[in-house]
Amino acid sequence: MRYLASYGADAQQESVSFSQALLHATERLKVIAAVHPGQWPPHILAKLAATTQATTNNRLALNIVSGWFKQEYAQLGLAWLDHEERYRRAEEFIEVLRGLWGEEEFTYRGDF
Repeated sequence: MRYLASYGADAQQESVSFSQALLHATERLKVIAAVHPGQWPPHILAKLAATTQATTNNRLALNIVSGWFKQEYAQLGLAWLDHEERYRRAEEFIEVLRGLWGEEEFTYRGDF
């Protein structure tokens, strides 16, 4: 999902809310929403995705992408990390999502 970056971002919809709209307008369609760690707090995304799953018969998938467009992060006022660090952040992000979805009580200490 591009917010400010290249190839017509101004004409693109935000992927999670657009996916929700598609899911609620259909009965069998499965959709994938791309999200960037660093642009989403994992606890907010976890709750939003769980709510979407509960109301759409589990038809939402998330594509966690590490990000590649430095200028977009800069324009959004977000920290830019080198390649390895972006992948480490994505890994932690996924661990937090899984923990929030899978454990009754969950805490996490990570670098990000």
